[in-house]
Amino acid sequence: MFFTSSYPYGTGETFIENEIAHLSEAFDKILIFPLIAFGQPRTLPDNAEVVQLEVSKSRCLPAIPTISVIQEIVYFVKKKLSNEISFEQIRYLISYTKNLLAREKLVESWLKINKINTSSIFYSYWTDEWATILALLKENGLITNFYSRVHGFDLYEERSDYGFIPFRNLQLKHVSKISAVSIAGYNYLLKNYPLLEKKIFMHRLGVSDNGIGPFNENNSFTLLSCSNVIPLKRVNLIVEILSYVKLPLKWVHFGDGPQLNEIKELAKDLPKNISVDFKGSIANKEIVDYYRQNQVNLFITTTESEGGCPVSIQEAISFGIPTMGTNVGGIPEIVNSLTGILIQKDFDPNLIADLINNFSDSKYNTLEFRKGVRYFWEQRFRADKNFKKYISDILLS
Repeated sequence: MFFTSSYPYGTGETFIENEIAHLSEAFDKILIFPLIAFGQPRTLPDNAEVVQLEVSKSRCLPAIPTISVIQEIVYFVKKKLSNEISFEQIRYLISYTKNLLAREKLVESWLKINKINTSSIFYSYWTDEWATILALLKENGLITNFYSRVHGFDLYEERSDYGFIPFRNLQLKHVSKISAVSIAGYNYLLKNYPLLEKKIFMHRLGVSDNGIGPFNENNSFTLLSCSNVIPLKRVNLIVEILSYVKLPLKWVHFGDGPQLNEIKELAKDLPKNISVDFKGSIANKEIVDYYRQNQVNLFITTTESEGGCPVSIQEAISFGIPTMGTNVGGIPEIVNSLTGILIQKDFDPNLIADLINNFSDSKYNTLEFRKGVRYFWEQRFRADKNFKKYISDILLS
């Protein structure tokens, strides 16, 4: 049983496309439970199928709150009474809990109707709602194990919109093994939950091998970024950097989001030596095809925070593309002297522009360096190696 946010629906969670093939080889059958199922699903392996459980269409009564659930609510009510949290946070927790219990009851009914073996493998791709539901099912004796990956938004409580992750202690109490996707995430878990050390692991994600990208030192310079266009990713800072760049340069951006129109307007004021191509949200295959067919000199991210080692960067370095990224989260684990240039979170755009101006004549813009970038990817972020190890160490151990 594989629990996702929306995969195989929508355009998100593209990195699961790299993992699902290896899961399908390791298991006879995979049942995928997306939290949100809307639109046309992506192509799945023959032995994988989707189970849609829609709370809004369910006539099941909500599950009766367990002692753990009641304790969580009481804990936050006490914090409210001591003015440590807001009424808005309490309201969010109650609404969250109501939906959670309804979905938990729905899953419980489905498991019983379909006579699912309680010792089947239950795997949550994120440590969020599904992990809580699986924890409740395990607490109630309806399943015997569950495993979870943890990335960024589902890891760092201080980064969440409400300042906490509901039922975090319940999740970690019942999860059989939890795997962070970066060393930074692993260390965060160990620091905050040292008593759970034996169930905390680190298993990186990975991307498939599509060969090294084309490169000619004499070709025009292309800078590429790939992210959602949201405040956290600070795509506006790329525009600001480019406003100081002197060399002829093409900036290509893959990704969509609520700030895209704003960024497009900002980009209209860039100097004439800068051309811009906003690709929007497209299938991962098209991004891979672009890398395969077009020279990219440098990949850049100016994100404010990052939980793991971004798959977007993994994809770039798999083609041997040098990288530039902010020193946050797990980015230093993938952007370093062997792959490119690590920059400070609060950088001076003018100084970064100077780095880009000098990039063409530097060691980074050579075939030899690009081969080293690809070698770094082969050693740490190959999909076949990483996913097989995760399946062997966690799901089948």
